Amino acid sequence: MPERSPATRTLADRLSLRLRVFLFFALIAVAVVALMTGAMAMLGQRGAAVRDLALFGGGAGFALVGVVVWVWLKFDENLVRPVERIARDARAAAHAEAETLDAAG
Repeated sequence: MPERSPATRTLADRLSLRLRVFLFFALIAVAVVALMTGAMAMLGQRGAAVRDLALFGGGAGFALVGVVVWVWLKFDENLVRPVERIARDARAAAHAEAETLDAAG
């Protein structure tokens, strides 16, 4: 794929893979909080105890966001960083016009 000029690059082209993955998981976390808030609001209108809803809903929301953050960290550590490392090595080899990517030389 030919390189685009800086003026025609899209936002996705300018953002690193790690940042795009982070933003995806941040979107999931925001969706979890929005769904939990909506569910608590609907239950509050039906006459459920607001105090209990706030306590249990808030706890569940924090727990779910914590799980999303943990999965993001594992995803970043075990998939995104190695992929970026491979891409960096491939770009360096292409720039140096190397014939192999052997670490031994």
